[in-house]
Amino acid sequence: MIAIIGATGMLGAPVLEQLLDEEIGVRVLSRDPIAAKERFGTRPEYCYADVLDYDSLVHAFAECSAVHINLNPDHDADPEEILHQGLINVAGAARECGVERLSLITGDWQPDPNHSWSRRAAFSKGILALESCGIPTVVWGCTWFFESLDYFVLPDRALMVGAQPLTWHFAAASDYAKMVLRFVVDDESPAANKRYTVHGPQGFKMYDALKLYCDILRPGLPVEQLSIEDTKKFAQEDEENAWLESFADFMAPFETFGETGDPTEAQALLDEPLLTLEEWAKEQMP
Repeated sequence: MIAIIGATGMLGAPVLEQLLDEEIGVRVLSRDPIAAKERFGTRPEYCYADVLDYDSLVHAFAECSAVHINLNPDHDADPEEILHQGLINVAGAARECGVERLSLITGDWQPDPNHSWSRRAAFSKGILALESCGIPTVVWGCTWFFESLDYFVLPDRALMVGAQPLTWHFAAASDYAKMVLRFVVDDESPAANKRYTVHGPQGFKMYDALKLYCDILRPGLPVEQLSIEDTKKFAQEDEENAWLESFADFMAPFETFGETGDPTEAQALLDEPLLTLEEWAKEQMP
């Protein structure tokens, strides 16, 4: 049995679907298991769990050989609470229940508990807690995903937030999910921790990726770009788009902190070429 934390998220659901397609037993852990069941149906098991509730994790991990973790707290959530203490709880409960392997998705960066970005610093401490708990842990250091381009689509336009001068190798969530599948169902349990870097096959500036995405999937939709500060002003002046103010704060660090890893090992886990943005977008078309 494989437990998934965050199966209802954009990057948790593809992992769930891959496991189900292989007829592997999956337990979806959620703070709202009824809503999760309404989405995924009767194929997986469901169990209430909250990373801040240690006892709920112990109950949820019972008889599970592996746990896959997809944590993406809201922008206004306390990262120290969710990404650090939450992962400490996961590590302790997994150890108590005899879980044999852990799998966690993060960004493409090396853990740094003293990082200037508080979210990354908290997540770094959580990663190190997992890796030191005595259970072999794989950390998937991922770049941006094609699916995330939809975040930038507003009702009347697509808006790239920030100058975003760096190059990113956007990846398909389905390719990443296939990599995770190889790890969690491997008959030979790994003997040590491992970190993989997950990149797609093409490098894009964010605006260019958004433009190509819209050309294929949303033809005719204007694509614009605003600085971080201008996005905040726009959010303050437009009540319907007020959420963009906190989103601009989230996007700001990506103008400075880019990709760092080598994706060669992760790509070798797949027996087929990685999807390009054009191929992925065409798969999404009706």
